[in-house]
Amino acid sequence: MKIITENDAPLPPDQKTVVTVGNFDGVHRGHARLIARAVGLASGSGAAVAAVAFEPHTRTVVYPELSTMLLTTIPERAALMAGMGVDYLFLARFDEKFREMGQDEFIEKVLVGRLRAADWVMGEGHHVGRDREGGKKNLHFVCGKYHINTFSEPPEMCRGAMISSTRIRGLVGEGRLPEAREMLGRPYLIAARRVRGLHVATTRLDCPTLNFKMPEAGKVLPPAGVYAAELEAGTGTDGIDTGRKRLFGALYFGDCPTYEGRETHFEFHALNFDRSGAAEPAVGESVNLWLYEYIRPGVAFPSEDALKAQIAIDVDKIRNVFVDIYK
Repeated sequence: MKIITENDAPLPPDQKTVVTVGNFDGVHRGHARLIARAVGLASGSGAAVAAVAFEPHTRTVVYPELSTMLLTTIPERAALMAGMGVDYLFLARFDEKFREMGQDEFIEKVLVGRLRAADWVMGEGHHVGRDREGGKKNLHFVCGKYHINTFSEPPEMCRGAMISSTRIRGLVGEGRLPEAREMLGRPYLIAARRVRGLHVATTRLDCPTLNFKMPEAGKVLPPAGVYAAELEAGTGTDGIDTGRKRLFGALYFGDCPTYEGRETHFEFHALNFDRSGAAEPAVGESVNLWLYEYIRPGVAFPSEDALKAQIAIDVDKIRNVFVDIYK
C-alpha cells in the first residue's frame, strides 16, 4: 500500500488502475464490497487498485457547523484497505476549491491524469462533482470519452437497512460494539502508540498492563470503561501492517476514579501473553486494538482490594467473550 497526494507525481502512464471513490470512513462492509469488486477486476490484468479518499471528510467542508467525528484515522483506513488488496490510497484534499470541481474536471485531472484509471467501481447512487451536476448520464459519457469502464455495486444491507458510516458511528458511540461489528465486518479498530506507565496496575493490583497514548481528537470512541479487546502487536511506528499475532484481554480507558490525581489513560491487560507467541510492543511502537464488547463503565471502588476483586470478575467475563467468539 502506498499513500499518495497531489504533491506526488502521477502514476506512470503504463500503470493502469481500477479505482473506487469515497470517504471510506470505517472501511465497513459496504466499502469492502466496492474494494473486492475492484480487486477482482484488477486481478490478472496487470492493473493496480486505487482508492480515492477525501481528506478532510467532505462533511467538514459541506457542513462546517456540524461536528464530524470519524471512525477511522488515515493510518487506520490505510491499514484496513491494504489488508483488502488496495495498492494506492490517493488522499484528495477536499476544500472549497475542490468542492467546485465539476465531474469532467475530476475525472480528467484525478482519475485519468493522476491515477491512469481504466475501470471505476462505484456504489449505486454515487455522484461526484460540483453539486452533483450532470448526474449519472453525464458521468458515464465523460468516462466513455476517457475509455473508463464503469461498474456499479448495490448497497450492502444489515438488518433491513443500508450499512452506513453514520449508523456505525452511532452504535460505537453508544458502546453497542457487537452490532457495529456486524456492519463493519470486523471488530472496531483503534490504533494507538505505547507510552510508559506508572506501573500501578502491576505493583498494586497484580494486573500488569501496557499503556497507550489516547487516540487523537476527532476519533469516535465508545463510552469510557472496560472492554473485551485484542491487541495486534508488531505494526511498527505507523500502524500500517496487519495480520500479526494477537493478544486477547481487557482494555480500559477513562479516568481513574479509585485513585486521585491521575490523568485519563488507556491501558491493556493481556490474558494469553505466555501462549500467544506475540512480542510485547516497545515504548513508542504503534499497535492495533480491536474492540469486541463493552464490559462495564469505570467506577470508583472503596479500596484496592475491591478493585482487584472486580478485575477478577471482568477477566472471567472477557474470557467467556472470547470462548464464544472462537468456539
